[in-house]
This record gives sequence, C-alpha cells and structure tokens, in this order.
Amino acid sequence: MDQPGEVCIGELGVTWQEQQTRFAELVEYLSTELDPVAIEHLLA
Repeated sequence: MDQPGEVCIGELGVTWQEQQTRFAELVEYLSTELDPVAIEHLLA
C-alpha cells in the first residue's frame, strides 16, 4: 500500500487520498445526476 502523500501514478500530481476522493465524487455524480436513460446505456 502506498504511503500518505505519495503521488498516485495515472493521476497527474495527486495523492492516493485525492484520487479516492475524486473517484467517490464521480460515483456520486453517476448515481444521482444522470438521466435514467443514460444510466441504462452505461449499464448495457
């Protein structure tokens, strides 16, 4: 496991914790803000 404050490869200059926060925000957006038709499309 990476140490706190260590840059996570694949995200430009963010820590692992910041990457996890961004991912959680994306999941929240995808689960609450998208039109039901768009969600069906993504699931397909």
